[in-house]
Amino acid sequence: MDAVVEGTVHRSGDRVRITAQLLEARTDRHLWAETYVRNFGEIIGLEEEAALAIAHEVSGQLATAEEARLGSKRAVNPHAYDAYLRGRHLWTERTAETAVGARVYFEQALREDCAM
Repeated sequence: MDAVVEGTVHRSGDRVRITAQLLEARTDRHLWAETYVRNFGEIIGLEEEAALAIAHEVSGQLATAEEARLGSKRAVNPHAYDAYLRGRHLWTERTAETAVGARVYFEQALREDCAM
């Protein structure tokens, strides 16, 4: 099956919502959709949960090792992850000014992550 994953991520305060849907590529037919809402500190687990659900929909059956890899949860410092995301946002603008701002956020993310 050729399919396309489409989705959105919305953050409001300490809450984050991921909405993902799977579409058949050839016909644009809706195959599956799900919405996940968690605290921002659980963002990595939320992303992994969504990835595992999508993988199940696409392949039907996952090997045990593959399912374990997709379902593993890691502790994440939400402040470090937030700084990283802000840095990535600035980095995509590709100007000298935003590159400096991105570096500041990336360095903050490293400091926060090392403090965990």
